[in-house]
Amino acid sequence: MTIADIEKTLHKYDKHLETVEEISVEKESGQPLCEIKDITYSYDKIVADLFTKKEERPRSVDAISIKNGFVNFIEFKDANMSNSTTKRDVRMKISESLHSFERIIMNNNFMVVNGIKSRFILVYSKQKNEEHIRKQREKEPRKLNDALLSFSTLSTQKEFVHDKYDKLWRYVTEAISMNEDDFAKNKSLYL
Repeated sequence: MTIADIEKTLHKYDKHLETVEEISVEKESGQPLCEIKDITYSYDKIVADLFTKKEERPRSVDAISIKNGFVNFIEFKDANMSNSTTKRDVRMKISESLHSFERIIMNNNFMVVNGIKSRFILVYSKQKNEEHIRKQREKEPRKLNDALLSFSTLSTQKEFVHDKYDKLWRYVTEAISMNEDDFAKNKSLYL
């Protein structure tokens, strides 16, 4: 089985194809984080179809796409990323999204067994995180991605866990974080 098999399986959910603009709308403000008209799958809606009872539904990232040999799990966060609840929510979303995708949509550990690469993309609010990023850069000069991926238990490496747990707990092949402007500039890499 290959990534083409994942694409074929996702076609069952074509009714959940939406623009990034529609998918990135924040509940509180009603405004989209990204005004991008490209279409991808609303993973939240796929999960809602699979789990009709809200209390049984696993947490899920906002979108899923396949591009350049990667299955991309995309989360849009119009929130301050230094908030501990937000950090915990992001960790739970990627964990439960991958688990539900592999176990329910693809039946078992499809991606691991078949060596399918995956990528987690966190698109955050530039405005709401400006102060946190400035402080991180003053403390220790490093790349923006490293600063955001170092939240809590997230490693500063491309994986979500520290080296000693790498083989046991690697969630994704790559982890990327960027603000909404950078995501719009680089969208062709992920959508």
